[in-house]
Amino acid sequence: MDAEMDRVYYCGASSTLKTCWTDENPGKRFWGCGNYGKEIRGCKFFCWYDPPVNARSKVVIVGLRRRVAAMEKERKKEKSLVILIIVVVFFVGFILGKIFS
Repeated sequence: MDAEMDRVYYCGASSTLKTCWTDENPGKRFWGCGNYGKEIRGCKFFCWYDPPVNARSKVVIVGLRRRVAAMEKERKKEKSLVILIIVVVFFVGFILGKIFS
């Protein structure tokens, strides 16, 4: 199948090529109804674009996704800590400036 081809299925809406990120099918692409997940009821068209993911690939991809998520969480904490330190430094500087001026 051609990933760039616009497809129209059961309900008349264009289908879109999406990527599945479940543990069972990590990174596997599929065609789905363009209305899926919207308030308008789609036709629930679904067709895999990629071949099945082998067991070893699933383990590797899922493990990498978890590591990335953990690293992003840690980075967010570090960013918050840096902002807190900057606020404290400016506050202390402001107070000291008032005391010694």
